[in-house]
Amino acid sequence: MMDVSEVEESFFAASDAKLHAEMCRSLSAIYCKILSIFPSLEAARPRSKSGIQALCSLHVALEKAKNVLQHCTESSKLYLAITGDSVLVKFEKAKCAIVDSLKLVEDIVSQSIACQIDEIVNEISGMVFALDPSEKQVGDDLIALLQQDRKFNNSNDSSELECFHMAATKLGITSSRAALTERRAL
Repeated sequence: MMDVSEVEESFFAASDAKLHAEMCRSLSAIYCKILSIFPSLEAARPRSKSGIQALCSLHVALEKAKNVLQHCTESSKLYLAITGDSVLVKFEKAKCAIVDSLKLVEDIVSQSIACQIDEIVNEISGMVFALDPSEKQVGDDLIALLQQDRKFNNSNDSSELECFHMAATKLGITSSRAALTERRAL
């Protein structure tokens, strides 16, 4: 069986997330802990319909978590900043799905594995996901800029570019080419 740190390294490096890094680290750590005990869960070989459904539920919950993490590694920084509130909801939904499915699985496994599951459930239940305040501010500023542009369709390109440049700088997009790429990705 792989060590949790090996699973985590092969799945998600902290530098992979373009934004929302702290939430990604937390969810990734839980994801990897579950992956490390997954062979034991499958080895329990639940024969009942409810046992099979519990494992399927856990698999779906893990897939949700993986998709949220991939979203934060593959999407544009500007897009992630603008959709920060939506991303936060996705993290919360993934967390709830994992907790619910782990509780179902807990009933079909041995006591030792159930104890490991209980530890994971307690850990994830105590997690509080929150947007980084500076990332949230950049997102709010970009949304305001986009809404202003929609209201006053005669936008001044230089002021718009200046606002995007300031937002990009705050997000660590330091070259003009990277800023243009990010803007086009929106």
